[in-house]
Amino acid sequence: MISAIASKAYQILRSRRVSRAPPSFPEKIQESLDATTWHAHQPLEIYLLWGGSKESPSRRADEADREALERLSCLTREINGLLEPADGSLETRILFCDWHHRVANGKDADAIRAYGEDVRHLAVSSGLFFVYLSDFYTPGVSCKVSLASALNSIGDPAIRAKTDALFLQEGFRKIAEEAAIKHSDLVKRGASAELAARIYVQMELDFLSQFV
Repeated sequence: MISAIASKAYQILRSRRVSRAPPSFPEKIQESLDATTWHAHQPLEIYLLWGGSKESPSRRADEADREALERLSCLTREINGLLEPADGSLETRILFCDWHHRVANGKDADAIRAYGEDVRHLAVSSGLFFVYLSDFYTPGVSCKVSLASALNSIGDPAIRAKTDALFLQEGFRKIAEEAAIKHSDLVKRGASAELAARIYVQMELDFLSQFV
């Protein structure tokens, strides 16, 4: 049975302050949050994916980033305020998705790193933890190869099959391709929106399969 603390923590995390839509698998999330599974010396870690580039003239972090990170810090403190010392604690970690933006979106590596360091400074200043995706995951593909070559190099056959299955869903494919058209510099330079979208999704499935 899910504890009252886990239920309250879940309600905080699913609020519009964090999520634009209710998360999938709420029961599993609440089970993970259940205070009975926490230990004082082993905090429960929640990883939040953060976009690896900034679409503004400066391409650097700004007040919007600071406010978003401070809001996440407040939510972390709010959840920890529900706990007794013996229950352990929650740690929020910002996972900066630099690989996505280098390979699928074709963003400049120096600009990605500069923005990442801005976000890292703001996150740590807010009491959050920060990690680059590239610190522990490599997609096994050069950023300079063609999109078609990259698509055939990321993940194993099972990951590629999952990507194919997702793109058979017209609604999913449309959303993914629209995102690629909006965000990928490669698409803006004439690359296929479908290929860019597939690489982004395939990379996410690949690193999540290793991460969880």
